[in-house]
Amino acid sequence: MDPSESNLLYAGYSRHSEPYYANFKKGLKFYLFRLQLEGSCMAWIDDQYTPIVPGDLLLYGPGEAYELQIEPRQGGKRSISADLYFVCTGRKIDEWWRRGLFPTKVNISSDDGLINLWRHIVSEKRKHPGMSSELLNALAWSLCLSIEQAVNEKVKEKEGKEAFIAYRIKQYIEKNATEPLTLEIISRNAGLSVSRACHLFKATFGQSMMDYCIDIRMSVAREYILYSSLPLERIAELAGFRTYPYFCRTFRTRFGMSPKQYRLSK
Repeated sequence: MDPSESNLLYAGYSRHSEPYYANFKKGLKFYLFRLQLEGSCMAWIDDQYTPIVPGDLLLYGPGEAYELQIEPRQGGKRSISADLYFVCTGRKIDEWWRRGLFPTKVNISSDDGLINLWRHIVSEKRKHPGMSSELLNALAWSLCLSIEQAVNEKVKEKEGKEAFIAYRIKQYIEKNATEPLTLEIISRNAGLSVSRACHLFKATFGQSMMDYCIDIRMSVAREYILYSSLPLERIAELAGFRTYPYFCRTFRTRFGMSPKQYRLSK
C-alpha cells in the first residue's frame, strides 16, 4: 500500500502513575485515536473537559484541538491511567474520516478483536521504530475499518435503545392522553429528564410529546362528537381538556370549525 494512502506514524501503549498533560490547543496535524484501558483522565471535548473511563475511544482529526489531563488522585494516591494510542495520516484515511462522521468520544466497552489488532500493531511498530512498512500501513488501515465497525455498532445499539424508549413513551401517552398529563409526568415515567425525553420523542416521531397527546385527545373528542349525544362541555372533559374554551380553540385550529359546527356538519 502506498504510504501516502495510509501512513502509520506512531502506535503504542502508555501507562501513567503520575500527573500527565498533553496540549494541542492549536489543533492536530494528524489523526489521533486513543483507547482508555485502565483508570481515568480528562479530555477536551466540545469546549470542555470530559471524564474518560475504561472503554472510551477518543477520535481526533487534523485541525481539532486535543488536550488530555491525568491529575493526582484525592488523598495523595497516585494517578493510574493506561491507554493504547494510534497516530496516522494519508489520503485514504482522509476519505475514510470524511465518510464516517465519527463522534469524538464513544464507549466501545471490551471489543477484544479491535484491542488485539491494536496491540499487534503496537508490537509490529516496536520492531521497526521510526520506520514505515507495507505491513504496518495495511494494519493501520485495518484498524481504521475496525474502529468504524465498532463505532457503527454502538451507534445502532444506542439508536435501538432510544427507539424502544420513544415507543414506550408513545404508548404511555396513548394510554393516558385523557388524564392530566404534563411533560414532567411523561418524562418521569420514562426515567428521563424532560429535555431528554422531548428530544428523543421528536427525533423519533417528528413531533412533540404534547402535540401527539393533543392529537389523541382530538381523536377521542371527534369520536364522541360524531357518535354520542353528550354535551360538548362533557366531551371536552372526557377527552382530557382542562377547559372548554381551550378545547374549542384547539378544535378549531385542527379542523377549521368549532365543535358545534363540526357536529352539525356531520
